[in-house]
Formats: sequence, C-alpha cells, structure tokens
Amino acid sequence: NLIVLNHALLPLTDVWNKSILSIMLTGEKSVLINRFALREKINSKEYEKDIYRHMKLYDILNKDTNKDFVYDTSNDFMSINKIKDICMERGIR
Repeated sequence: NLIVLNHALLPLTDVWNKSILSIMLTGEKSVLINRFALREKINSKEYEKDIYRHMKLYDILNKDTNKDFVYDTSNDFMSINKIKDICMERGIR
C-alpha cells in the first residue's frame, strides 16, 4: 500500500491514482517561500519574483489533483504518528 505525501511545490504524477491515501501538504505562502529559500540556499527577497512564479506554476499543476485531504503545515510538519493516526481512522493498515 502506498501513502503519497505531496507538498505545495512538488508537481504531481499519476502516482496519485495508485495510492491508498493521498495527502497534500500545504501552508501559508510566506512559510512556504521561507522553506523553499532555506532548502535552495537562496535569498528569498532577492529571488522573490522567481519563487512566486514557481509557486504559481505548481498551484496550477496541483489544482485539480485527486487528494484525500489537505494538511496545513504552517505551524508544524506532519509527523509519521499523525499519518498513522489518519490511517487508523480510515481503517488502513
């Protein structure tokens, strides 16, 4: 069985159709921009236009994607325990 976690800046593929539980990770734009800048080791102010353009592209790609639910990670990240709890609630083992 496959659980797919997708954050807001990752393009989607047909793997969603093969998964049992599809979780879209998202968050506030400012939080996502800061995370992206940290991960890529770039200055978010200097590359602000490029980052926004990047995020807009993935918003378009992710718009009509099938997902079981969206999880907001603005204040935290989704832990493996949270994933296990969700699976248990839905009867997935």
